[in-house]
This record gives sequence, structure tokens and C-alpha cells, in this order.
Amino acid sequence: MSKNTLNILVVSASSLSLARKIRDEYPGKTVIYCREADNDIEPVTSFKELTGNLFDKSETIVFIGAMGICVRSIAPYIKSKYTDPAVICLDSTGTIRSYRWGERTDT
Repeated sequence: MSKNTLNILVVSASSLSLARKIRDEYPGKTVIYCREADNDIEPVTSFKELTGNLFDKSETIVFIGAMGICVRSIAPYIKSKYTDPAVICLDSTGTIRSYRWGERTDT
């Protein structure tokens, strides 16, 4: 896998249309992962395990789903803001979600 691959992790199949839209607009290679696999979707059983496999091999990871799942999935693998991949968490509408010390902010 190339570091230039955009990896999209989708928590719920209801967000697959958003993941496909991102894939279709992204100019490079994109791989979508979801528990509910389809012809163009890679199956996943554990987001934490998958994140561990992808973390050092990715430049960017996009989570579409709950911020808590995203944070718990990446936490064991975080090393440095200088070397870790960019991690973007979106809700099912495509809104970027971020948290600051327990306080949710919509950006």
C-alpha cells in the first residue's frame, strides 16, 4: 500500500454514499473499509486492528462515524504530530467533528 492512498473507514453502511462521493472526488487512490462489505468496499471486523495496520502506512485516514470510535481506534498508535497521518473524523452528513478536552465543537 502506498502512503498516497486515502483510507476511508466507515462505521455504518448508511454512510457509504458519503465515502463513495469522497472517493470519486479524490484524485488519488482510495480504499473504503466497512463492516458491511460490498463489491467496492473492503471488509473490516475491528476498526482498532485495521487502524493499527494502516497507521504507519497512511498519509491520511478519514473516519466517517462517531468521534469516540475514531479516538479509541487511533489512540494506541499516536506517536508524533510530525510523523503520524492526518486523521479526519466526519459525521454521516460530512460535517467535520472535533473535540477539545471533552467539549464537542462543530467546525
